[in-house]
Amino acid sequence: MKSEKKNILILTANPEKHGNGHITRMKILQNALKLKNVKSKIKIWENQEIKDFNNYKIVILDNRDSHFPENILLKKNIIKIAVDNRGIGRKQADYIRDILPHFKMKNNEIRESLKNIILPDYFINVKNQILEAQLFHVKTFLNGKKNQNIENKQFVSIKINQEKRLSPKKFQQLLKNSSIVCCYFGQTLFEALYLGKKICLHDISEYHAKLSDWFCNFWQKAEDDKKLLDGLGTERFVNFITSLL
Repeated sequence: MKSEKKNILILTANPEKHGNGHITRMKILQNALKLKNVKSKIKIWENQEIKDFNNYKIVILDNRDSHFPENILLKKNIIKIAVDNRGIGRKQADYIRDILPHFKMKNNEIRESLKNIILPDYFINVKNQILEAQLFHVKTFLNGKKNQNIENKQFVSIKINQEKRLSPKKFQQLLKNSSIVCCYFGQTLFEALYLGKKICLHDISEYHAKLSDWFCNFWQKAEDDKKLLDGLGTERFVNFITSLL
């Protein structure tokens, strides 16, 4: 029995190395595409050869700043979409999809990215409380070193005894019921903003520290731009993809 032909191949980052944000939002996208009868396949890509690339019309790369697989670049009839890519993949792509805001963006690009934010399915039935959200940045990196003297002492660290990663369903329930959310710049930040949470941004690297610092400054001045995070980013991406098929 032949396997069903997939329309789209999604290459995403290894969650063990780069967090769950990439694969989480691509699974949300995959579920939304399925509702439109568009078949897709997700692969964690770590520079391995993609052998079945001829089966796909579109390849979506959501793997930080990586490049597209070499054999896919040779196929001119495969449409390449790079997601949040600031590396060579951005130049290799036929289309760019910026989802998370970035300090290298122009103002109009930042506004567009807020509209593109992908949120979990159940957010459709959740009231947008983004104007109630509060955002703080605890600077855990200063001048390239971990900050041992954190000035903002409004928050304390709470350790949760959890040996394994929470399932997406359990994580979303925990997020929904939390009064304060501690996270770094990424997918969870924008989910928490939409839910109107108090958010403590901390840093896991110098790069994240720069993103957090920039975004907090932007968010304080954003005013009406905050409303652009309306929860319809997945629908917009699906419409864009189906227009290419």
